[in-house]
Amino acid sequence: MLGNHARTTRRIQHHRHQHLTPLLRLALPLHLPLTPNPPQSHARLRHPDLPLHRLHSTGEQQIHLLVQIDGPLLLHCPKLLRTVAPTRRQNPEHQRGDDDPARDPPRSRPAPTPPHPPPLMNSAPRQQSPLLRRARLRARTESAIRQFLAHRDVLEIACPCIVPSPGMEAHLRAFPVRSATGAYHDHRFLHTSPEYAIKTTLGTLDHDVFTLARVFRDEPRGRLHHPEFTMLEWYRRHRDHIALMTETEELLRHVTRSVLHENDPQPLPDTPIPRIPVRDAFLQHAGVDPLECSTHDLHDACRTLGIDARPDWDWHAHFSLLHALCIEPALASSAAAFLTDFPASEAALARTSELDPRVAERFELYVRLPAVHGEAPVMVELANAFHELVDPAEQRARMQQDRAQRTREGLPVYPIPERMLQELEAMPPTAGIALGVERLLVWLAAHAGDAACRVADFLVGNEEAPGTSADDPDPPKPVT
Repeated sequence: MLGNHARTTRRIQHHRHQHLTPLLRLALPLHLPLTPNPPQSHARLRHPDLPLHRLHSTGEQQIHLLVQIDGPLLLHCPKLLRTVAPTRRQNPEHQRGDDDPARDPPRSRPAPTPPHPPPLMNSAPRQQSPLLRRARLRARTESAIRQFLAHRDVLEIACPCIVPSPGMEAHLRAFPVRSATGAYHDHRFLHTSPEYAIKTTLGTLDHDVFTLARVFRDEPRGRLHHPEFTMLEWYRRHRDHIALMTETEELLRHVTRSVLHENDPQPLPDTPIPRIPVRDAFLQHAGVDPLECSTHDLHDACRTLGIDARPDWDWHAHFSLLHALCIEPALASSAAAFLTDFPASEAALARTSELDPRVAERFELYVRLPAVHGEAPVMVELANAFHELVDPAEQRARMQQDRAQRTREGLPVYPIPERMLQELEAMPPTAGIALGVERLLVWLAAHAGDAACRVADFLVGNEEAPGTSADDPDPPKPVT
C-alpha cells in the first residue's frame, strides 16, 4: 500500500486489485491541505461536495476528507497519517513500528456542542467577585446577541466614533473632539449613535447589518444613565417596524434563555409582549388624545394629574412630561411592553403612516425592573425603533427644524449629515432599532439576584467611587 515516509509525494494509480479499494479515508493536518496545483498530475474528486468532519486531538485539529479515486491521484502532503480501506481494516502496526516516535496516539471524537451552552450567571462559584460576575454576564449577553443575529445572516460592521455630525435631536448633547496635530480640519464629535454612519453605507452594502457600538452623550449620570455606554443597532431591509417588533421580542427571549439560570426568576411570561398604541395609553392614563389635542389640552391634563408644568412650555415638552410621569409608570403592570404608533410630531427619523398621517411608524420597548429596597418596580426604556424615513427632502426639513429648536434653546447646533442625506435615496425600505446594552445587562442582573447594580458597574475599570453622582437616583427626563 502507501509508504510511511513523511513529506513525500506519491502517485496512487487506481487498479482493481484486492488490496486497493476505490474508497480511501485520508486524515490530513488542518493547516496543510491538498496541494491545489500538483506538479505532475491532477487530482479528480468524483464527489467534491462530501462533508468535512472536524475533530480534536491533543491540542491539534484534524480533517477527515472522504474522496473516491478515479484515475491517477497525486497527493502532496507533509504526513499521511492513516489509510483505511473499507474491505480491509489495516493494523496501525503495519504502517508504523512501535518505536516510531511519529506514531499518533488513539483519537476520540468530542461530544457534540449543545445548542445552548449552560448559562454562566449562577454556574460559577458563589464566592466570585461582583466585578467578575458582571463581566461574565456581559460576555455571555453579547455572545448571545451575535449568535442570534448571525443565525439570521445579519452582518456585524464597525462604525467610526469620531464624526462631523453626532445627532440632531434637541435632547442630544455630544462631546466635542479637538485634534492637536491637525488630524481633522473641521469640528468633530464623539457620536451619540452609529445611525448616520450605517445609513450612509446601507444602500451600498446591500445587506442587513448590526453593530455593537460604544457611544457617548453628555448627560447626567444615574443608575440607568452614563455618558459612555454600548448601543446595539441593527437594520433589516424590506421590513417594517411591525416585523422588527416581532424579531426584537425573539432576541430578548433568546438572550434570557442563554444567560439566565433555569432557577432564576424568568423576566418574561410565555405570552407575547403586549403592543400598546400611544393614543390608547394616553386616553386611558392621562385622559387626553395626543393625536388631536392642543398644547392647552396637554397642560390641563398635567394640572388634573397634579404634574407641575409651566404654561409657556410647548406641545412636545408637555407630551414628554406626561409620557415620563404618567404613561411609563402605568406600563409596570406588564413585565414588558411595546409602545407603538407615536404622534407624527415625535417621528424623528421615522416615516409617517400612509393610512394615518398623524401617526409615526415607530415603537419603544419597555421592561420592568424589580423593586429595590422596598421601592416600586420601574419601567425602563430598553429600545427605540423606526420604520426608517428614506425621503432625503423630508429628512432635511426635519433636521432644519431640529437646528432651529436647538438655536432657540441656546444649545450647540450640529452640522447636517450631508453624506447621509445623499445616500438616503439608495436605501431600500428598512426598519432599524437601537437597544441599550448596559440597560439590558442591568435588567438581566436584577433577575439573577444582582438587583442593585447600575449601568456603570458593567464598565470594567470604571473610576467612579461610591458616593459620586453615579450612585444618585436617575434624574427626571429633561424637559425642553
